[in-house]
Amino acid sequence: FIVTTGLSLYLKMLFIDNVMHADLHPGNIMLNIQYPKPGSGKTDPKLGVCLVDAGMVAQLTEEESTTFIGLMTSLGEGDGRAAAEFAMRFSLDNNITQEQREGFIKDMENLFAEKCRGYGSNVDVGDVLTSILGLIREHHVRIDANYATLVINAMCVESLARRVCPSYNVLEAARPLLQAYRRMNFGSDGYTKISTSRQSKRMKRVMPFLLDRQKETRDKAFFKKIELQRSTRKRVARGGDEQKKK
Repeated sequence: FIVTTGLSLYLKMLFIDNVMHADLHPGNIMLNIQYPKPGSGKTDPKLGVCLVDAGMVAQLTEEESTTFIGLMTSLGEGDGRAAAEFAMRFSLDNNITQEQREGFIKDMENLFAEKCRGYGSNVDVGDVLTSILGLIREHHVRIDANYATLVINAMCVESLARRVCPSYNVLEAARPLLQAYRRMNFGSDGYTKISTSRQSKRMKRVMPFLLDRQKETRDKAFFKKIELQRSTRKRVARGGDEQKKK
């Protein structure tokens, strides 16, 4: 619950609200438990996730949201060139030469060939984002404060998910939203923006459905599979114990 709801909160802020909590470490993510009143006939508590310390908030422009989401879509597709193109948009002051540009793209493609093959390959998002920041520093690519906040927050959410449920992959969980966003906003190369303001508004209407329905469906299927595997291991273990007794 904590992992799936926490990721949904992050995605809602990024895709829908254009507002991002600027200090999204685990200490600022609180679990709210409301126990049923005596005599109500209910036994299960109502769970919720609450973000605290909201004094630090990043207000994102449409361009900032689009660029960072574009970077995340490139991780899903295993597209190093697109990732490099989006990273070079992290600041308007990135006046780099063509030679520097080609070197950055080449190193990003090599990084993706090694660590980021896209959906279905269990991408370690935190490791990939850390490596991208390393390339940004190495090639002297500028990065504005809001983009730095978005990257660090994504790493925090991914790290929390891995600690709580190591087999839960945040990139796979966000796949329906990322793929829909890529189709509606970028051209066949994966990074040239094609969406108009009208399409962006349409996207804002579609995202809540994808977030609430498709992601929820994928999450339920994932945890049902986990529970099935756990039950199978228990049955196998019991069978082994019975064999030993015999």
